[in-house]
Amino acid sequence: MKITPEIVGRELGVTAATVRRLMDAGKLNIGIVEIHKERNTYIILPKMLYEATGIKIDYEPPAEIDYQQIAAAVAEIIGKGA
Repeated sequence: MKITPEIVGRELGVTAATVRRLMDAGKLNIGIVEIHKERNTYIILPKMLYEATGIKIDYEPPAEIDYQQIAAAVAEIIGKGA
């Protein structure tokens, strides 16, 4: 699914034009602005959108891994001689 400034605007409660202006100004770092002579192109990346706003569209953040718990479980198994 292509994420557009219109979609992001709806999620943030602002207009698509506001999303574009914020991206142009570097105040909303959610993707890439390709600058052209007549009209800019806005490429919104799901991971950047999530990291900047918490909005999940076509992105699921990776699960947290508790390495301490894993190490403790492995040490317990080794300690039991399994």
